[in-house]
Amino acid sequence: IAALAVVQVCFGLFPVAGRLAMDPETGFEPFAVATWRIAVGAAVLLALAWRLHPGAFVPRRSDWGRLFGLALLGIVLNQGLFLVGLERSTPMNAGLVICLIPVFSYIAAVLLRTERFSGRRAVGVAVAVAGAVPLFLSRGGDLSADHAIGNGLMALNALCYSFYLVWSKPILRRMPPLVLVAWVYALSVPWLPLFAAGTELVPEAAPTAWWSLAYVLVFPTILAYALNSFALARVAAST
Repeated sequence: IAALAVVQVCFGLFPVAGRLAMDPETGFEPFAVATWRIAVGAAVLLALAWRLHPGAFVPRRSDWGRLFGLALLGIVLNQGLFLVGLERSTPMNAGLVICLIPVFSYIAAVLLRTERFSGRRAVGVAVAVAGAVPLFLSRGGDLSADHAIGNGLMALNALCYSFYLVWSKPILRRMPPLVLVAWVYALSVPWLPLFAAGTELVPEAAPTAWWSLAYVLVFPTILAYALNSFALARVAAST
């Protein structure tokens, strides 16, 4: 639970840092940020996994198919949709859309029969979302048509990440969390040419954009994914 609390802080500040990193005039394009996240995340997490779990570093042959699917859902689609959606919306909107992740995760877990339906847990998810709505409305949230595309893309991002959480749960019973997240990032690397095509990876960005990118790389990329996998090996996906 403590690991999940740290994850929430990392992800909770991500919309603000992401918008600063993607400032239209002095920052990066969304796919440039996604490229940096995948490349740096794969390099750092693979090195850590190899150093800390050398005996369990290579996954079983039967796990590769699921790992490819997790890479597509949890990294490629998740990060691409979120960053493009955030560029077309606002950090406050992103904060509300992120609250859909536990809703989608619980629905996915029940539908895929990895968790049983519990009225108590369903009420808990509803209360959590209801608590975010007044904060959103009182702090300048905007669900106007101008942000509809961005909000829709971020909602799809939340759906992809929710299925990633549910589908990664079984494999974590036999694989160290750090090894799983390292290979999920590594198997996303083949998508980098698609992300980087026509994108300036090292623009003349302002110092604020570079510092914001550094935050994105360290906290919601490396630390949050590693801690989330650590927690997921110990609690239910909907938690």
